Amino acid sequence: MDGKLRASVRQAQRLGSFRLITRDSRWISFVEYCTTIELCPSGQVAISGWFYPTTLGNLQHNKEICVVVWDTGVKAGSELLGKLVAIDDLVHANGRTHTSRIPPSKKRLMVKIEQLIELNQENYLLLAEEASLLR
Repeated sequence: MDGKLRASVRQAQRLGSFRLITRDSRWISFVEYCTTIELCPSGQVAISGWFYPTTLGNLQHNKEICVVVWDTGVKAGSELLGKLVAIDDLVHANGRTHTSRIPPSKKRLMVKIEQLIELNQENYLLLAEEASLLR
């Protein structure tokens, strides 16, 4: 999976955005658009950005995360299924980054990817309908 995971992360970086899907305790999906993802030396994926309270609340009850990378031009992409390992609070002050107890301006989600599913037009539409990505 390492090569495919690396390729999926590169595709998301090249496209400039991807979808992050979390679910609440009743399994209702919440979709958020993200722009920053990187593959860490540990094999985990780091997703950084400004996250809605709904996303962070969902992750308190359900650690499962789905990342959907989709290139509309070639109608191909991937679905990364994983579990939240940690949430890092990032606060920018004086041009430096600090971990702090102050309410953060930005978060980094550390995710252990457990499964990668290659997407084509057919299975993407099924996923999109299930997760309400088309709404």
